[in-house]
Order: sequence, then structure tokens, then C-alpha cells
Amino acid sequence: MYYFLAIIVCAIWGATFVSSKILLNAGLSPAMVFFLRFLLAYMVTVVVTLPLSFRKMWCDSRKDEITMLVAGMSGGSMYFLTENFALLYTQSAHVSFMTSLPPLFLVIFAVLRPGGSKGHWTIWLGMLLAVLGLVCFVLGADPEAAPNPLLGIMIALVSALLWCVYQVVVDPMSEKYGTLMVTRKVFGYGLLTILPFVVCEVPELPDRLVGCEVWFHLLFLGLIASLFCFYMWNVIIKKIGSVTSANFLYLNPFVTCVASYFLLGEQIRFCMILGGAFTIAGVYLGLKNSDRNI
Repeated sequence: MYYFLAIIVCAIWGATFVSSKILLNAGLSPAMVFFLRFLLAYMVTVVVTLPLSFRKMWCDSRKDEITMLVAGMSGGSMYFLTENFALLYTQSAHVSFMTSLPPLFLVIFAVLRPGGSKGHWTIWLGMLLAVLGLVCFVLGADPEAAPNPLLGIMIALVSALLWCVYQVVVDPMSEKYGTLMVTRKVFGYGLLTILPFVVCEVPELPDRLVGCEVWFHLLFLGLIASLFCFYMWNVIIKKIGSVTSANFLYLNPFVTCVASYFLLGEQIRFCMILGGAFTIAGVYLGLKNSDRNI
């Protein structure tokens, strides 16, 4: 059941890259796109968890509260800020493929950590294939949809590293405090840490929130992709673990490719297909012997 839920969540997240790019094209900034989607999700979360919110406002220790702050930044404000900035410079499918790399990164970090095992050769082959995929993305980018693909892909890689941090820190917090509280904390700290980036944009906001399409994508990002998916993802992490759940993230790009082709008119070139094949093969090989690597 939880594997099926992971597939659904990742399919929805694959479509968010297109929705975010549509909002960016409508004039919203990367920070404002994140702020509005998380604000919608947070408002509903607070209402749903109202009894819990008053009974359990804070974590049991300052260390745990700081960990929640890190989760809110790594899986919230800083992750989506870098992801949205990446969408300004390259194609949505590129960003989606790059943010499917956390499973491979998690295995590599497990090998490189002090006391980690030497690691199976497939890890390093997988990493090489992922790099080749990146090169193919840059060479095959559509100039109209990707004004600076290399910069966009590099920013997207920062997003992928931030998601690795989120996967690691949120796992023990979900075990200790439960999924609802962790979800509320991630939304709250995500909003708090993005405020410095959006305060100067508030006066211009009404002019940009015009049109059914803008509100459709905001509601989709806020209520479905953030509220529903973050809650379910924290449940999934709790049930099947951070590494196993992260494996499903490489399903995102396939949904993104189809959605971006039909909704954004982004061209899918041969080099891009080749880059996607290299990336997915790299992730697969890196995870193939993960039990021996960790």
C-alpha cells in the first residue's frame, strides 16, 4: 500500500514543476510561488490539527526544535526557492531529472561517512552515468525554454542535496512526534524562513493573482502537492524508511516530461532523452546494491 502511495505522490510532484513554471511565467517570483503554496497548505493544516496545535506547540527539546527548523528549510523554503530559480534558467524536465538524484546521493553519503563501507562499484558507475546525463541535458536544451541550462541544472542539484538533508532529518522526527506535527512544523518554519525573500513583493501581489489559471495552479500546489503530498510522504518515510522512499523520486521526470510537452510546449530532444536514460540508469545502478553499500 505504501509503495502505491509513494508512486501517486511522486506522480503529483512530477506535475508540480510544470505548475510552478506556469506561475513563474505569470510574473510570480520563485520565493512568492513557494510562499503562497505553503501558506495555503499551512492554513489548512493548522485548522485540521487545531487540538494538537494547542496541546503540543513545541518540541520536547531545543535540539529537536532546531531539527524541525532544518527540516522546514531543507524540505521547504530553501529547497523550493532553489528549485523555482532553476526553472527560470532551464527546462522543467531538466529540473525534475536533477531532483530525482537524492536516492543516489543518500547511498553515496552512506558510503563516504566515517566508518562507512567501501561501496560497490555500481555506485561509482551510477554516479558517472548521472554526470553524463547532466552533460546531455545541457547539450540538448531548447534555447527558448532554457536560457542558461548549465546554471539551472547546477541550482537544481543544490535542491537535490537539500532534499537529502530533509529525508534524513525528518525520519527520526516523524517517529518521535508523529506525521501531523512534523508536517505542521515543516510548513511553519518554511514560511518563516522565506519571509525575508517576499516582504518587498507583497504590494505587487494583487496584480499578479489574476486569472483562473493562476489560482488553479496555486491551489494544486498548495492543497494537493504540498498539504496532501507532504503529509503522505512523511507517513511513507515513517513506514518504509528514508532511503527506500527516496527511490520513488526518479519517477517524477517521466510525468514532468509529458506534462511540460503538452502544457508548456517544451521540446523533448534526443539528447534530453539520452540524458534522462543516463540519469535513471545511474540512479538504478547506484541503488542496485544499496544493501551492501549502507
